[in-house]
Amino acid sequence: MKDEGWERKFPAGLSMMLSHRDAAQLIQRSIDAPTSVGYAVLYGMSNNTLRIHDIEKAMEMIGYEPQDDAGVVLDVDPVAGQYNRRAHP
Repeated sequence: MKDEGWERKFPAGLSMMLSHRDAAQLIQRSIDAPTSVGYAVLYGMSNNTLRIHDIEKAMEMIGYEPQDDAGVVLDVDPVAGQYNRRAHP
């Protein structure tokens, strides 16, 4: 049996997950952004099917392309079933 983690205690957090891989890409894209971007506050989260924040600005301004989805990345049987039923009807 797996340890009880945040994903089991707070399944709503799956909609806001930011994987390490996506965080690294967001940081690198921010560093490499053209000077025309100037300063911006952008949401950074993975490509979660149930995400609750708009990440379109980050995609447009710095070319952010998140790769991961919490429902696919995390192997959380009781929660994943609930997440996947909502995310992938």
